[in-house]
Amino acid sequence: MAREFAFLKAKFALRVMPLSAWNFGRIRPGNFPTVRIAQLAAVLCRHDHLFQAIIEAAGVEDIHNLFTASTHPYWKEHFRFDVPAARADLQGGRSPGVQSRENVLINTVSVALFTYGRERSEPLRDKAMQLLESCGPEANAITDRWKKCGVVVKNAVDSQALLQLYKYYCTEKKCLNCQIGVHLLRH
Repeated sequence: MAREFAFLKAKFALRVMPLSAWNFGRIRPGNFPTVRIAQLAAVLCRHDHLFQAIIEAAGVEDIHNLFTASTHPYWKEHFRFDVPAARADLQGGRSPGVQSRENVLINTVSVALFTYGRERSEPLRDKAMQLLESCGPEANAITDRWKKCGVVVKNAVDSQALLQLYKYYCTEKKCLNCQIGVHLLRH
């Protein structure tokens, strides 16, 4: 691995990321960047041509399954490189949880699939939308605000739409240009 990295570093003029760029503060150990990279590596090792596998997947369940992979056993006892975890921190395997997988599917896979489908074929756009419909809604401060206003958020399509509305209307203070804003202001 070290030889391969040295070769790729020289070939592509890669710079080593400084240690200070790694953010471990205020993050649960299971979400450390080192663990996330190991999880991504496990998925990529399992599928030589991941995007092709996504395109060829028969259904959204198959796409979900593509992102289920356990990390190397090393990560069962580590959260960082060369730093063994305390026994109390260990929780078994390091396969990404359902929420983590869905975040990747919502924010990366569906976007790439939809964009590729827009250029190549309409069925891929439909598959991207089905993927979003199959994922639960994102839970964050913005979707929580919408829920407090009485908006029902059923799936990732709804949460993505609400995030988009928030970005283009709420943050820009264009309430009078938004049908929801107008409705809320009337009541």
